[in-house]
Parts: sequence; structure tokens; C-alpha cells
Amino acid sequence: MTEKPSYKALEKKIQKLESDHKRDLNRFNLLYERAPLAYQSLDENGNFIEINPSWCDALGYSREEVIGKSFGNFLHPDWKDHFKEKFPRFKAIGEILGVEFEMVKKDGSLILVSFHGKIGKDENGNFQQTHCIFQDITQRKRADVALRESEEKYRSMMESMKDPAYICSPDFQVEYANPAMTKRVGRDVIGEKCFKALHGLGGKCPWCTHDIIQQGNSFDQDIVSPMDGRSFNVSQSPIVHDDGSISKMTVYRDTTNFKKIESQLLHAQKIEAVGVLAGGIAHDFNNILFPVVGFAEMLKEDLPENSEFHKNVDEILAGAVRAKELVKQILTFSRQAELDIKPLKSHLIIKEVSKLIRSTIPSSIEIKKFIDAKTLPILADPTQIHQVAMNLITNAYQAMSEPGGVLTIRLQNIEDNDLLASDLPLGSGPHVLLSIEDTGTGIDKITLERIFDPYFTTKPKGKGTGLGLSVVHGIVTGYGGKIKVTSSPEHGTKFDVYLPAIKTDMKSVQHHDIKQTPTGNERILLVDDEKQVLIVEQMILERLGYTVECNDSSSEALEAIKTNPDAFDLVISDMTMPDMTGDQLAQKIMEIKPILPIIICTGFSERISLENLRSIGVKALLMKPIIKAKMAITVRKVLDEAKATDTR
Repeated sequence: MTEKPSYKALEKKIQKLESDHKRDLNRFNLLYERAPLAYQSLDENGNFIEINPSWCDALGYSREEVIGKSFGNFLHPDWKDHFKEKFPRFKAIGEILGVEFEMVKKDGSLILVSFHGKIGKDENGNFQQTHCIFQDITQRKRADVALRESEEKYRSMMESMKDPAYICSPDFQVEYANPAMTKRVGRDVIGEKCFKALHGLGGKCPWCTHDIIQQGNSFDQDIVSPMDGRSFNVSQSPIVHDDGSISKMTVYRDTTNFKKIESQLLHAQKIEAVGVLAGGIAHDFNNILFPVVGFAEMLKEDLPENSEFHKNVDEILAGAVRAKELVKQILTFSRQAELDIKPLKSHLIIKEVSKLIRSTIPSSIEIKKFIDAKTLPILADPTQIHQVAMNLITNAYQAMSEPGGVLTIRLQNIEDNDLLASDLPLGSGPHVLLSIEDTGTGIDKITLERIFDPYFTTKPKGKGTGLGLSVVHGIVTGYGGKIKVTSSPEHGTKFDVYLPAIKTDMKSVQHHDIKQTPTGNERILLVDDEKQVLIVEQMILERLGYTVECNDSSSEALEAIKTNPDAFDLVISDMTMPDMTGDQLAQKIMEIKPILPIIICTGFSERISLENLRSIGVKALLMKPIIKAKMAITVRKVLDEAKATDTR
């Protein structure tokens, strides 16, 4: 039999149990007092039996202010009736989890709490008290609301953006695409590989910055999408997730039109720079060419009519004329040529050019003409418009010279509505449209970007100077017009030339040929820093009967005028001279003798126009190289006008 424990042993065991119970109770009380969650216990009527310090801290009340009071007293008014209605149900069910409602703090402010509770029962299963905890979730809820509002705001921004945007995962999967991107691609691409969905590529884009973004860096770059050839400025930024993974957000800004305008600006600047250079070259070349023309003309005069050398001199003059025309093209390109601007009926010029060109075009090329005789007049130089048409038609038939084809020439009026459809920055008002279209070999995209560059040509050596289209460009833009070129390989080329029209016509100035070269006996002062030019000018004028004095320094020429203002009847001066330019010399001469007529000679008219020269007393402007007849007529005309003015 087991021996019964002694009284002393039982007493000792009871003492130990009491000690353990006291220790556990202290431990429970300690946990209860220091628990971070608010605890409360209610009786069967919903009145407080117990609360812990965390409850007091959460709501600001003391224990004495709460015990015995109804739980409903500490609820937001909207929740009091709810508590009365739901408390019996809580007692019946025995448990509630995550119920949220608002409680009123002692200072009157509200907190949102998340409530968890269980019903405590006695041995017989009867209600004893509630055991509940709650957590203040006010800040968390505010943060959740703010986050949701932020997400909605930024999603709304992304949805309303006109620029295409998307987000892709670290493994290149499209996670989000805004409506603009969906519209660009033409379908919902979420879940697809970005390089395939957006650009039609089979692998990573050549410009991909995936590694840079994965390091947490942003990156901007310009790309051209192989899907449609459009240009974009692409802004890429990292999106860091809670797990440390990084997605990439990309925004596409379409810069195709901007790039086009930028290219046009650079092209215009390049043409302007070459134009300045061309003008300088033309000036020097004309000074060289002038003596060749002048001496050749005088040599031809001096030779007997039956001389075998006549033919040789004619060849010299023919070469000089070709050189002069080339210089004229350079000056036209640089917008420095002497022009005869007047109202033109352009359909007459285009008809003339098409008739002229027919004899040189192979019979394998069919010419179709749609020339409106009611085309409005334009304000232009007839030679330049002839040059535009001739260059464009020549280029067109040369593009079809081997297989043949159809060359279409069209001239018509264009009104404002049609101008908008041309996709060109044209001014308002009516325009005249000259279209030259061929069915030839066409022009590839790279060449198309350079066709108006000076000296650029695709023709074989000796077949072209490369100035034709650049001259056309210079003429058209000089009149405020535009050129549109449409072409692709094997599909022909179309040049559309838009020129501003005028609604009122004026009578053109009639030019009558003077059959006899005029002469004279007046005294002329020649001023030019090029001695060869002085020699040929002097010989031409002396052959015409004039008394000529030469000076290669504008400063010395001015001193000669100061010394004897009445010694000369006319001054002929070069424009570009080192110590004093021709217009500056003219102004100083006018201060000494205002009635002394002055003629300015120049290889190009960059510095000043004839209108401006006339404002300082200059009577005429001669463009080098000057042929004898032109000089004779101009000198005689200026002298006669001066005499007529002096007589009055």
C-alpha cells in the first residue's frame, strides 16, 4: 500500500501551490497591466467591469471614470444604437472578430478601433463577462485611404495622359499600359513581353536600359521605334516594390514632328551658311570673269570680220557665258542675284518650258499637261520661274530616261482649305501649285533628306553640278513658298511647289532692245581695287568715246573728288573694296557734290539692294561680269537723266 503523506507534507504542498498560484497571478496581472492592446470586460448589461491601463491611455479616461458605466457612453452617437442592437447577438454567438467602429476620447476627438472579443462563462455555461481587446487603427486607416486616393489619383493621371506609358516587370512582362499606349499598339498588351508588344522585336530592344533601371536609376533617351519609324523621347524610372524587386515605368513622348522641324531648321541654317560662302566665291569669280568677257568682246571687235580667229573668240565668249550662268545659279541659290520682280502669268512660262523641253525628252516618255489658264498671277522674276520649272522637269525625265514613263505637269490655284491639307507651314491666302511628277526610279529616304543640299547629286560625274535643286529651293523659299517632295524607290517622285499668288495684276514693264550701242564724251572716274577690272572697264569706256580716269583706292578717289568736285560727270565704283565700300564712298561723294551721278558695280548684291543704294544717291547697279552693251546703255542712261535733272 502506498504510504499516506503526512500533514506536514500536505501543508508544504499546499503552500507551494499557493505560491505558484500567487506567482502566476502576479505574472498575469503584470501582462494585463503592461499589455500594449486595450482590454475591457463588460457585464451582461454592457457595463464596464474592468479595463487595463492601455485602454485608459487610448481614450484618456481614468479607471474610476469608466468602471460601472455603459460601453455605449464611449461610442460615437452613430454607433450607440448599433451596440444596443448587436450586444445580445454577441452574447449569443460568443465571439466577434475585427469589428470596426468609432469611440469618443475624453477630449472629444474620435478614434477608429478594430475590436475582438469573446464571452466568458461559468462552469454551468452561463454568461459571466466579456473579454475584449481593441486596437486604434485611425492612422492606419487614414494611411490606407490616402494610399488608395493616391493610387486613384495617379492612375487617373496615367489614364488621362496623351503620352503612351507602360510599366514592365524585371523579366520584361508588361504589367500596366495606359489607354494612350493601348491605342498606339492597337490592343491590350498586359502580360506580353515589352519588346515584342511595343516594337515588334524578337528580343531585348537595342536601346534597352533595363540594367540601369534595376540599379534604381532613371534614364532619358531618344529612340526610333522599328514598329512605325516614329521618333520618341523616352523617360524611364524605377518602381521599387516591398519585396525589393524593381519594375520599370516608361513614358513615350512623340517627337516625330519636332525632329522634322529641327531637321528643317538645321537644313535651312546649312543652306544659309553655304549661301554666304557661295556669294563670296561668286564675287571673286565675277571679278576674274569680267576681264575675260571684256577683252574677248574687244578682241572680236578688233579682228577683221573674215578672220579665222573669230571662231576662237566666239568659243571664249561661249565659255564665259556658261561660267556666267553658273555664277548666276550660285547667286540665285544664295539669293543675291539681280532680279526683275513683276507680276507674272505663270501658266505662260510653264507652257513655254514644256514646249521647249519636249524636243529634248525621249519619245519613250509621255508628257501629260494640266495647266490652268486661269491660274492667278505671282510676283516673281520670270527667269527664275523658268529656271524652277526647267530644273524640276529635267530631273523628272532623267529619272525615267532608260525605261521611259509618264511625266505629269500640273499648274493650278490652291485656296486656304487645300493649303491645310498640304501639311506645310504656308501663309494664308491663295497660292499657285506647280506639280512635277514622274514614274521613275524614285528616291530613298536617306537621299531624300539631302536632295536640296548644294553640290549633292546622284548623277554620274560630268552629268550635273548638284546645284539644280538647291537653286530651286533658294528661289522658292525666297518668294515665301515651300516645296514638298513625295517619293519612294520604284514608285516615282512628285515635287509640289507652292508659291504665293496675287489677286490683282499689273502691266509688266516693256523692255525694248536698243539696236545701236550708245556712246558719249563725258568724263568718268573709275574706282575698283582689282586692276584687271579697271583696265577692261577703262578700255570699254574709252572705245565708247568717254574720257576715263582710274583709281584702285576708294580713299584716293574721294580725295580726287574733294580736290576738284567738277572734274567728273560720272563715278563708277566697285562695291566691295578694302578701305571704303562703294556705298560708303557714294555717301561721302554726295556730301561733297549731291548732283554727281554714281553707278555701283558688284559681283553680288549681299550688302545692299538697288532701292537702298538709290536712297543714298546711287543711280544704277551693274552686276559683274558686265558686257559692253549693258555698260554702254546704263552709262548713257544715267548721264542723260543727270543732264535732264540739271537742266530743270
